[in-house]
Amino acid sequence: MTRHPIHNLNDDVHQRVRLGILASLDGLAKTDFNHLKTTLELTDGNLGRHLQALEEAGLVSQTRTTGDGRPRTWIKITTKGRRALRDEIQALQQLLGELGPNPTTTARNTDPQIETLLQQGRTSTDPATRAAAYQGVAKRLNADLPYIWQDRATWAVVANSHVQNWNNPTTPQGAKAYGMIVGTIWTPQIWKST
Repeated sequence: MTRHPIHNLNDDVHQRVRLGILASLDGLAKTDFNHLKTTLELTDGNLGRHLQALEEAGLVSQTRTTGDGRPRTWIKITTKGRRALRDEIQALQQLLGELGPNPTTTARNTDPQIETLLQQGRTSTDPATRAAAYQGVAKRLNADLPYIWQDRATWAVVANSHVQNWNNPTTPQGAKAYGMIVGTIWTPQIWKST
């Protein structure tokens, strides 16, 4: 019997602030304390405590410098931290997989090629590999388009007195159309004139 995916979650990584720190650092050579604090909208003390926990776990390293007369703290994700982040993402994906078909795709598409390409795009750090993977996903979805989305849009139009035909609009064929001052326009009411 296989263990439930929750047992693959890393307590050092899974806490939301720590996960946010590692995700923010992934792909960066390093960043400074204030950048992380601003990006994640944290207080000095809150960020400092989580960085300390991540550093104790060997997932980030911190260096302090003094330049231009002011001290700065630089934070860098370690190799162990990158691996832990990737493992956490994989564990979360396994956990979501317990819900059935990929819950992140609206169509619940179960095409194994799409799943493989999505996994390549999500896990690669190479921009060309990611682009190729997502282009492959788009091609597969275009071949098996499960939905055509039609929805309404609520809108308002403001115009001056020189704009005409707002109260009695017509279709391109001359039939009466719905008014266009404010309201809801349903997609089937839209046409393209040639």
